[in-house]
Amino acid sequence: MYIEFRTKQLKSCYFSEKARVRRWGRAVAHQYVARIDVLRIIDSLSDLRKFPSLSYHPLKGDRRGQHALRLTRRMRLIFSVEEEVTVDGAVKKCARIEEVSKHYGN
Repeated sequence: MYIEFRTKQLKSCYFSEKARVRRWGRAVAHQYVARIDVLRIIDSLSDLRKFPSLSYHPLKGDRRGQHALRLTRRMRLIFSVEEEVTVDGAVKKCARIEEVSKHYGN
C-alpha cells in the first residue's frame, strides 16, 4: 500500500527518530515505524488478520471507515484506507495515517 500522512508532524515522526521519540517515547516510536512498514508491504487489510500481535480491528461509530493497530498496550495507530484509480486504470490502495492515540482516551 502507499502511505500518506494526515499531518506534517506524523510524516516527520516517521522519518525522524528524534521527532518520534520526543513525541511518544522510545517504545511507541519504534512500533510506529514498524506498523507503518507493515502497512507498506501488505496488499489488503485481510493480510493484517494473519498477525494477531498487531491487534488489527476496524473502528465503529463515529470512527467508521478507520482502522487501528496496537502500538503498545495503551497506544494505537489509527489509519484509513482509500482506493484510487491511476491514469493507466490501475487501482492503488493508500493507507492514510490519521493519528496515534491513547486507547479509550486514558
